[in-house]
Amino acid sequence: MQLDELLVPRSNFNDVLDEYERKKLESVASDDVVMNALKKILLYTIYSAGSLHKGKKPYNPTENVLLSFGANMNLTHEEKGRIAESMVTGVTIVEQGFRALEMFKKLPDSPKQEANPQK
Repeated sequence: MQLDELLVPRSNFNDVLDEYERKKLESVASDDVVMNALKKILLYTIYSAGSLHKGKKPYNPTENVLLSFGANMNLTHEEKGRIAESMVTGVTIVEQGFRALEMFKKLPDSPKQEANPQK
């Protein structure tokens, strides 16, 4: 499953979000600190295997948490595979949600063109 396959156009959210909600999402999406903090909270149980640190961006959780399951000798290969697949699917879906949220990021204002004084 690829993130781009799940991404929906921003216009699809018009059916479920009013103008006030879109403005609030714009504020959140434009704040990198808030976005990273939200990601840490929402993905804590998956990311928490040593890959979350204060003041730093969250990293790819599958590199760390899967190692801890791989080392568990009480699980069969099939069980480890199902756990890994479930985690990757969960992370992919949540990451897709963050990509959708980023669509609300406020674009910088375009520079205003000054009037030509020679006209």
